[in-house]
Amino acid sequence: MPTLNDTLEVGPNLLPETVGCLLRFRMHEFAITGNGQKAFVQLSLRKLDRDVTRFFWYKLLQNKTFLNEVTIYRFTHLPFGLACSPFLQCTATRELTSKYMKEISTAALMQDKNLYMDDFVASIETKPQIITLYREITDLMLSIKIPDLK
Repeated sequence: MPTLNDTLEVGPNLLPETVGCLLRFRMHEFAITGNGQKAFVQLSLRKLDRDVTRFFWYKLLQNKTFLNEVTIYRFTHLPFGLACSPFLQCTATRELTSKYMKEISTAALMQDKNLYMDDFVASIETKPQIITLYREITDLMLSIKIPDLK
């Protein structure tokens, strides 16, 4: 019997190019890095407007025996380690970020090209801009429930 991971679509690669992230990181005098340590555990899919992780699978009994009956399952949090996890992480982060575009425009505009999974790397020209970016990216990650951005 195939595993769930064997049957999942990977989805398109929405991650920015690693080299591009590193080059943009070196462009300006002031830089910032961050790591959302628990992005997969904490990113609640309930906050999305659509149900992105619903799937059909064989019904499992209490004694861990599969039946030939199919049922519907749904993840409530972004799963780590699935073939489609990078795609879901990028899609969920982009959708949730778009909701905060007006309040935190600097961070929202930069996250698409500077957020690689749960790692944020960016540089900016002035000290006031880097302080604003730090506050906005921290607020953004907390708003979408990715704590511990350090």
